Amino acid sequence: MIYSRLNNLSILRARVSQLCLPKNGRFYSTLLRDIDHTKLKVHPATTLKQLTPYKDLVFGRTFTDHMLTIEWSRDSGWADPVIKEYSKLSIEPSASVFHYSFECFEGLKAYKDKNGRTRLFRPDMNMKRFNNSAKRIALPVGLESFKGGTRLRVVINIEEDTFNGNELIECLKSLLRLDSRWIPNERGYSLYIRPTLISTQNTLGVGPVSQALLFIICSPVGPYYKTGFDAVRLYATTENVRAWPGGTGDAKIGGNYSPCVQPQVLAAEKGYQQNLWLFGDNHEITEVGTMNCFTFWKNENGETELMTPPLDGSILAGVVRDSVLSLTKSWGKFKVSERKFCMSDIVKASEQGRLLEMFGTGTACIVSPIKEIYYKGRDIKIPLDPSDPSSNAGPLAKRIADELMKIQYDVSSSRRKSRKTHFSASSTVRRRIMSANLTKELRDRYNTRSIPIRKDDEVRIVRGNHKGREGKVLQVYRKRWVIHIDRITKEKQNGGIVHLGIHPSKVVVHKLKLDKDRRNLLERKNRSATASKGKGKAAEDDAMEEVTIMM
Repeated sequence: MIYSRLNNLSILRARVSQLCLPKNGRFYSTLLRDIDHTKLKVHPATTLKQLTPYKDLVFGRTFTDHMLTIEWSRDSGWADPVIKEYSKLSIEPSASVFHYSFECFEGLKAYKDKNGRTRLFRPDMNMKRFNNSAKRIALPVGLESFKGGTRLRVVINIEEDTFNGNELIECLKSLLRLDSRWIPNERGYSLYIRPTLISTQNTLGVGPVSQALLFIICSPVGPYYKTGFDAVRLYATTENVRAWPGGTGDAKIGGNYSPCVQPQVLAAEKGYQQNLWLFGDNHEITEVGTMNCFTFWKNENGETELMTPPLDGSILAGVVRDSVLSLTKSWGKFKVSERKFCMSDIVKASEQGRLLEMFGTGTACIVSPIKEIYYKGRDIKIPLDPSDPSSNAGPLAKRIADELMKIQYDVSSSRRKSRKTHFSASSTVRRRIMSANLTKELRDRYNTRSIPIRKDDEVRIVRGNHKGREGKVLQVYRKRWVIHIDRITKEKQNGGIVHLGIHPSKVVVHKLKLDKDRRNLLERKNRSATASKGKGKAAEDDAMEEVTIMM
C-alpha cells in the first residue's frame, strides 16, 4: 500500500472515530483508476449547430457541438472519458456543488495558425493549476474499504495528483479535433476552453465527496479589444479583500469570483472598469480584477524594473504571468522581479515621475493596460506612451502582447529567431532538437528510440572529437541547444577550465534518471509506438488534424 502523512490533521482527526482512521496520522490510498485517454469513447452529435459569424461572437455565449465528460467515484476512480453532444447536465438538487461550492475550473485557449493547425498554449501549466485547485478543496477525495471499517483516501499536501494532466490533455486534443470547425482562423480569435470539476454527491452534509464529474466545454471568442487596446481605469478597493494568507487566493474556485462581483458593480457605478485588489494595512497590491498585475518603473535605486506580486498563496499563478516573466527575462533589457509592493510605492513613484507603465495579464486579454487608479479620494494617472499621446497602451505592454500573440498564432518575422527564442519553438521542435538516442538495451526495454535529455542522465559520446567518452549530464541549456557532461572540459587561453557544450545528437543515453514525469512520458511513447504498428501513412485530407502544444 502507498501511504502519506499530512502536515495538518486537526480537522480530519476530529472524525477518527467515525472513519476508523489510525491516530498516528497515516492515511492510506489504493491505486484507483486514473484518466486514460486510450479508453476514450466518442459519440458524435447527430445534428451540428450553425457557426456564429465572427463579428457576432460574445465571450462565453456560444458553445461548440461537443463536450467531454469524465465521472469519478470513490470506489473505482475515474471512469472512461466520453465525448458527446453538448447538452444539459442531470444533477440532483442536493448535490454538494450547489450547497458548499465543491467546484474548481480552468481557462485556456486553442488557436489556429497560418497553416490551419490547432495550437494550445502551455496547457501543462493549466493542468498543474487545475490539480492544485482540486486538492485545495479536497475534490475528489474518496473512502476505501478495508477489513473492519473505512479509511479516508486523501490527495492533500502530498505529491499525488487528483488526475493525470497529460491524459486529460490527450482527451482535450480529441475534443478539439472533433470540434475543429469552431476554432476561428483569424488572428485575435480563438476557442476558449473551460475544464470544470464539480461534486455530484447527493448530500447536505459537509465532508469528503464520493462522486464527482469533470467536464470540458468550448466557446469561440473574439479579440478582447475589438478596435485595439483600451486602457482601463481602476478603483483601488480598500473596503473589500479578495484573498488573504492561508486562504484560497491561489486556487481557481468559484468561491473566489462571485464575492468580487458586488465590488466590481460599485466600481462601475463610479466610472471604473475594474477593481485593484489590495491587502493589509500597507495596502499591498495583489491583482487587477481577475488578472495578475505588473508595474514597470524606475525603482528608488535608479534601476528600470518590471515587478509583479510573488506567488505567496494569495494570488493566482497565471499562465500569461509566467510567460511574461520568462519572456522579459530573456530580453535582458531591465530588471524583472517578483516582490511585494504597495499603493504608497505607486503614489510616490507617480509624484517623482518614476512610474512608466502598469498593466494586467490574463488568458482572456493577454495584456490589459492601466491608465488611471482611484485611491484615497484622488485619481493617479498612469503613463501610457509618452511618444504617442493618442496611444492606449505603453510600449512595453504592446511589445509583450505582440510577442505572445506571435507565439500563440505561430507568426514570426524571422525563422531563425523563432527557433532561438525560448517560447517560439513548439514543444515538438524543442523536444526533437534536445532529444538523444537511447542505447539498444534501453530501446528494447522502453520501446522508444529517443527521449528529451535531462540533467543527471548518463550518456556516451558517439561522434565528434570526444567520441567514446562517458559521463553524467550536469546541465541542459535549451536556449543554446547544448548539454554539459561531467569531465568533458576545455582550457581557455587564460588557463581557466570550462565545460564544453555538446549537442544532444552526438550522444546516446545509457542510463536514464527516472521520475514520475519521465515514466509517464515513456509509457505514452510506448503506447504510441504500439498503436502505430501496422498503420499506413495518413492521407493529406485526413479529418483528424494535428494539435500542436506550445510548452
